[in-house]
Amino acid sequence: MSFQRSSNLEAQPTTFRREDDPQYSDDPEFRVFTTDLSDKLFSLTSKINQLTKQVSLLGTKRETDRVRERIQDLIEETGTSFKDIGEGLKKLTTWHDLGVCSSLLYIALSAEHLLTKADPRVGTMIAPTTLHAG
Repeated sequence: MSFQRSSNLEAQPTTFRREDDPQYSDDPEFRVFTTDLSDKLFSLTSKINQLTKQVSLLGTKRETDRVRERIQDLIEETGTSFKDIGEGLKKLTTWHDLGVCSSLLYIALSAEHLLTKADPRVGTMIAPTTLHAG
């Protein structure tokens, strides 16, 4: 290889992005939907972390009526979130004309949802469903 040709190699266009290739581009509606679903998954993980912290206060001096209320609220919110995310994933399975990138994104979101469900901290959500004050 000659160094005389090196300027030709460096002059290749760098503005072409993978998204510009029709094979790898997502349907804009699909992209918005999956971004929203991904945000919901992140929010669910955050709620599970909050719930874990609140449950750890049960049986301690810091347990109050407000802590029990927060736990009850978080249990309801996480349950609703799981249902919403599950329905969203079902909708993705019936999405028309998934491209390569879209299919990979669906697989990633499904895996993240399954890992969230398998998180051992989620099991703590089920136990305190009937909390009573006092």
